[in-house]
Amino acid sequence: MAITKKKGTNKKTGLCKPAISGDMTIYTAETLKSDLDDIINDYGRFEFDLSEVEEIDTSGIQILMAFSNAVRNKGDAFIIKNSNEEVDSALNRYHLTSKLCEEV
Repeated sequence: MAITKKKGTNKKTGLCKPAISGDMTIYTAETLKSDLDDIINDYGRFEFDLSEVEEIDTSGIQILMAFSNAVRNKGDAFIIKNSNEEVDSALNRYHLTSKLCEEV
């Protein structure tokens, strides 16, 4: 699991475009949460790219939900801009697509 910031990320404008690749599972949950905690206060808008996620389980979904809720509780914006079939399937399974993928 790796998080990189895509082109267009800019602290001055408050936009962060994190791209997550690899697995978002129980085995990577601690690192994923820590990495997201490191960036939450540095930006005001988050546009996630999950198109390179290979596997996602309920732990990965829970971390996305917790991060989304924390961002929105601060009055900031969260959206998943890009995903893949694996991520879409997991979001649909828990009826979260409209909550996490709606337009900013």
